[in-house]
Amino acid sequence: MAPGYDAHRPSAAGTVTLSVSQRAREFASLRAIGATPRQIHRAVTSEALLVAPLAGIIGCLPGMTGEAPYVPPLLYGSFAAAAGGLTLLAVTLPARAALRRWS
Repeated sequence: MAPGYDAHRPSAAGTVTLSVSQRAREFASLRAIGATPRQIHRAVTSEALLVAPLAGIIGCLPGMTGEAPYVPPLLYGSFAAAAGGLTLLAVTLPARAALRRWS
């Protein structure tokens, strides 16, 4: 796997996870004014889907320069899919916990 790719994906997941954890009161306020847990979860997931591709691009570009170890370009799609899934998992778990706490 490309070194740059490894460095930026956990950073993106950590950023979104921290954002979810720090916004627990905001979620409670949204629930108080009538937002459903599903709507809040969709907003958090959308945020993750905006951050993850940007982190993937930033991480893949340096990794595709041809430095050792060589990774065939076609494998980057599978790396992106796996890392995207892990990012969504890293967002879903804290979001569910926060929504359960404030429901």
